[in-house]
Amino acid sequence: MQSFDWSKAPQPSDHIISARACTSIASYVWAMNSLLQPQKSQEITRNEEEEAAAAAAAAEKEEEEEEEEEEEDQRKENQENIERRGVQDQELAIAPQLELPQEEEDQRKEKQENIERREGQDQELNVAPRLDPPQEEEERARCEWDFHLSAVVSTAAASSSDTLGVIEFDSPGALIATGGIARKIRIYSLSSLVSQESDQTTTAFSEHSSACSYYICTPAKLSSLRWRPGSGSRVIGSGDYDGVITEYDLERRVPVFERDEHGGRRVWSVDYSSSGPAVGASGSDDGTMQLWDPRCSDSGGCLSTVRPGEVGRSTAVCSVEFSPFDSTTVAVGCADRRAYTYDLRNMSGPVRVFDGHAKAVTYAKFLGAQALVSASIDSCLKLWNVADACVVRTYRGHVNARNFVGLSVWRDGGLIACGSESDQVFVYDAKWGEPIWAHRFERGFVSSVCWRQAGSDRCTLVAGGSDGVLQLFVGTRKASSSRG
Repeated sequence: MQSFDWSKAPQPSDHIISARACTSIASYVWAMNSLLQPQKSQEITRNEEEEAAAAAAAAEKEEEEEEEEEEEDQRKENQENIERRGVQDQELAIAPQLELPQEEEDQRKEKQENIERREGQDQELNVAPRLDPPQEEEERARCEWDFHLSAVVSTAAASSSDTLGVIEFDSPGALIATGGIARKIRIYSLSSLVSQESDQTTTAFSEHSSACSYYICTPAKLSSLRWRPGSGSRVIGSGDYDGVITEYDLERRVPVFERDEHGGRRVWSVDYSSSGPAVGASGSDDGTMQLWDPRCSDSGGCLSTVRPGEVGRSTAVCSVEFSPFDSTTVAVGCADRRAYTYDLRNMSGPVRVFDGHAKAVTYAKFLGAQALVSASIDSCLKLWNVADACVVRTYRGHVNARNFVGLSVWRDGGLIACGSESDQVFVYDAKWGEPIWAHRFERGFVSSVCWRQAGSDRCTLVAGGSDGVLQLFVGTRKASSSRG
């Protein structure tokens, strides 16, 4: 047996690494792992992002392909419909139809229905029917008139004490009466201010002292004037700030009738019935509208007293007007934001209540047999259907927040005029809610307006300002808008 040489055996030191060496190797391995790990993570993250982007691109492409297929199918279907309709049109011997999207077709039908409904309302209210404008300008007001400033009447030193509160034409339209803060009723002859043959390029300027035919001094400031029907433009009635109603004989220039039944409260409005024996009506700050007979000597012989508004609450009556189209209806405008109509045969309550203004109603005027126009200090006018008290149209453009600025309607021409606190006079066509014409005064707001109720293709409008200036405008219908 061969013996083993222990001297040649491996020594432990050849295979066993010292503790210090082991520690160095472990540190190296950990450091390498630390360097390699982020690189591996970044590679994994990049791979995931690339895979996600590829998947999204594939999905988007697939979606686009589906949309293209749907559009192509829809295009083919539309083409087939058009071809089929073209064949039908040829069979019916008519021109091929352009197909409108359903939404546009619905809008077209709705607009056509609105036009037909408005025309029906205008016919019911005796308002000239609306001409059919281009569809894109359907709601835009169109002026069918040319207005020219024909005369200006003023004073050398105008002041607030000259404010014109009321202007009235007599029935033939030959005389103009004005009144206001100056405590004077001035009478002008229209022919002396402007000639019917005058051109449309010149303006006549004058002063009240020379332009006025004559005047009558009154004991108080005037808020209302009205020519008495049947007097041959000889008698005019007035309402004043002291609550007194007075009639004046203009030939003798003296008062011939006086009525003081409103308790000293300001009378805002006076009117007379146009048919039969004249009946007077007055509205006052005392919250009443009173009907009276001017033929009676004992303060007019009160026929009826009405207190519009809610029971137990008093509201100032700012406007009264008898309907010129019948003998039984009177309209009232009140500070309770409402207008009312009453039947003279039964004054126990209103026939209709017109509720829609935001502030006091200052005027109510009949434009037609079934059309009433109201004005308010909410800066708008409203056209009402008298039969059902529904608003037909609202007119905006002027400014009226605190003062009486006047309201007048020209029934033959379907025009409405009012003043404005923006120092302008505005004209509205009853067919549109926007003003068709406006003219600016040099100073002071426009406080009163009045149309001459004559003619159909030529109109006359007089406006007065808070500075006492009187301006007269003549309007002629444009040739393209002349009625046949």
